[in-house]
Amino acid sequence: MVKEDGTVVASTDFIQPSASVPGIAPQRQSPVMVAAGGAYFMDSRGKVKRLDAHGVTAITTFPVDPRSVAPSFAVSPDGGQLMATILESPPLTGAPINGMDLSGAFGPGDWSFQTLLAKSGGIATATQTTDLGFGGPLRVDVGPPGQVASSPIPFLFDGTSPIPFQVIGWDDKGPLALVQPTIGRQYSPPNQQLDGLSLQHVAVDGRLLDQLGGRNCQPFAHSSDGTMACLTTTGPEAWSFQVESASGQPLWSPPRLPSDMYGDIYLYNPVISPDGDQLASHDYVFTKSGSISSAARLNLPSPPYSTDYYSKLYRPDGDFTAEGWLNENTLIGGDQHNALSIVTTGAGGSRRDLRVSGQFEGLT
Repeated sequence: MVKEDGTVVASTDFIQPSASVPGIAPQRQSPVMVAAGGAYFMDSRGKVKRLDAHGVTAITTFPVDPRSVAPSFAVSPDGGQLMATILESPPLTGAPINGMDLSGAFGPGDWSFQTLLAKSGGIATATQTTDLGFGGPLRVDVGPPGQVASSPIPFLFDGTSPIPFQVIGWDDKGPLALVQPTIGRQYSPPNQQLDGLSLQHVAVDGRLLDQLGGRNCQPFAHSSDGTMACLTTTGPEAWSFQVESASGQPLWSPPRLPSDMYGDIYLYNPVISPDGDQLASHDYVFTKSGSISSAARLNLPSPPYSTDYYSKLYRPDGDFTAEGWLNENTLIGGDQHNALSIVTTGAGGSRRDLRVSGQFEGLT
C-alpha cells in the first residue's frame, strides 16, 4: 500500500492461486481486492487476508486446491462479506500437451462449479455446487484476436446447469459476475479481466441478476457506478467501443479514427474515469467531448495523423500504460518494468514518478 507521494504504508508477500489448465496462458482475475480501507488478497491455498497500515489480518479461507481452475473472489464495500467462485477440474494427468490438444491433460471425472459466501472472520460455506458433466462449458480461446478456433475440450451444457461465472467485484448493488469467462488464451484479449460474455450482478446464492450495459454489451471496461464501455467491433486490426449507462442507455462513443491508425491504436485493458466521461488505454485518453490525447505526452498532433507517429507512441519505449484513475483528471500507470507514475491529464498536465514498482489495484 502506497501513498500518492510514493511512501510505502504497508506491504506483504504471498503466492497467488495457480493456473490449472496446462498449455494455455491463464486468464486470471486479480488476487487482490480493495475495500473498506484495506487490500484483501487470496493466496494459493485459498486463504484470504487483509493488509492495512496496522498489518495483516486473516479473514477467511475458501477451498482452493491444485484442481481449482481460475478461482476468484470479491469483497463487499464495507468489508463485511466475501464471495468466491471456483471451477473444479477433473484430475490432471501430467501427460505432455500435443500442440493445442488439451484432451489428454485431464483424467476421468467431471467439472464442477461452486459459489461460496463468508462473513469477515467467519467460515466459508457453499451456496451453490453444480456438477457440470464431462468437459463442462469451459471456454478456451486458442485462436488469434478476432479468429476464435474451436477448442479440443468438449463443451457439454444441457441448459439446466447455471452458466459458470467468475465473481470479479462488488458495488453498492451487490457482487458482480463475469459470465462465461475465458479462463485461458493463446493471445491477449481486449481486457484481460473482462474477457467474457457479459457483466451481471449476482445474488449471494449464485443466481445471475441484471446485466450491466445493454443486452448486447460485451464488457470492455466499467466504473464503480455501473457505467460500461462495450465493444462494438472486434478484429485483428481494430477495437471500437461505446460507453453506456448501467441500464444500457448509450452515452458516448469515441471519434472514428483513420483506418491506417488501427494497427497502432490497439486498445487494451482500458479504464474508465470516475465520472464516465473519459476512457484511457495504454497511452491514450478518449473523452466524451471527442478529443484523443496522449497521457504521457499530453497532446497529439492535428490531422492528418501519422501512422509512424502513432507506432512510436504505442507504449513508446515502455513509457506509460494507464492502469487506473485516481480522480477525473489523474491517471496512474506503469512502464514495461512496472515502475508506477501519476499523470495529470489535460492542459498543463504533468507526470510524477512514484519510485515504486507494481500493479495498481485500487484506492483505499
